[in-house]
Amino acid sequence: MGTEETPDWQPVIQGENADAFYAFSDGWPAGEPLDYMLDMGTKVAPYTMGFSNYFKVGDFDFSFIITGKFGHVFRHHSFNYPAADSKPLPNARYAEVLNCDPMKMLPLPQNEEESSYGSWFTYYPNLNYLTDKANHVRLQEVNLSYNVPEKALAKVGLKGLKVYAQANNLFVITNNKYDEDPETPLGTMRLQPQYTF
Repeated sequence: MGTEETPDWQPVIQGENADAFYAFSDGWPAGEPLDYMLDMGTKVAPYTMGFSNYFKVGDFDFSFIITGKFGHVFRHHSFNYPAADSKPLPNARYAEVLNCDPMKMLPLPQNEEESSYGSWFTYYPNLNYLTDKANHVRLQEVNLSYNVPEKALAKVGLKGLKVYAQANNLFVITNNKYDEDPETPLGTMRLQPQYTF
């Protein structure tokens, strides 16, 4: 938008041919949207893996479960551009948006003509730069138990006793720029480690 001497850095949607641009403020672009949409990938993992193992050493039992999902994408959380009638709130992505290349990411308004974000809400959550790899590996469960020897239990009249500790959702290894868990993106309730004794 604008000219080379006086650029008007406003967000646009590129039409089906490279020379057609539609400003966000123009409303929805004309024509068939499927002609200029980009295939960013599937949101359902085509490849999944699970690995579990069990070890017994003396009176101790140890087991763990690792899961992984690969080959899919997710939409990571963007800067929440404020509505025209609301105050801007602090946001983890503010510095990134403030210093971004407007050709790669939706910036803050660059001039007085588009000072409100009024027409941006329809588009910004669906821009292609928000699509990221969703590959991840998760340590789903770790279990450690101790079988108290029968000799020790015979004195108190018990035949068997097991003492155990279990932990779930200890960590996830991600493959995206922001280290967001694809199954619980920013803005949702992240899986927290759980411990049982």
